Amino acid sequence: MARPGLGLRLREDRRSASGGTTCRCRRAYPWGVSAVYAWLSRHPRLVDAVPAFWLAVLGVATIRGGRSATTYQPSGAVPAAAAGAASFGARHVLVLLLPLVAAMVIPVVFRRKYPVQAFTVAAVAGAIQVLTYSRPLGSDLAILILLYTLAGYRPRRVSVPGLGVCLAAP
Repeated sequence: MARPGLGLRLREDRRSASGGTTCRCRRAYPWGVSAVYAWLSRHPRLVDAVPAFWLAVLGVATIRGGRSATTYQPSGAVPAAAAGAASFGARHVLVLLLPLVAAMVIPVVFRRKYPVQAFTVAAVAGAIQVLTYSRPLGSDLAILILLYTLAGYRPRRVSVPGLGVCLAAP
């Protein structure tokens, strides 16, 4: 019989405080959910590419669907982007705004490794978009995701100025 101080456990030592044995190992999640979670943890950029893709689709759909909305304003005023759309055509507006949508969406893929840089790139693209195009785009939601990442991955002295940048935008 082994002595308790040598690191060997006796049969009586395997009982837990609740009276059950601690020998049974139950899985944390049923049906292989743990394997899926482990795969998602190993591929964070691929996981972040999914919302980035849908933000890009939403941004392009907003540009394409906003053709008629840019020419008519309830106040009767026609914004500069609508005047440009009338003279250049909707395809040219798409070509001009597509790089801005890409500059706002692509940093979402790299947000976990480079949160400050990703937020900075998207904020600059958002500022250019605000100055050149009067309407918000669907890809503007990337700023919210990047601000959340900035607050989650960096200290408060870095994330609060990021919030200030978002609140200072017109």
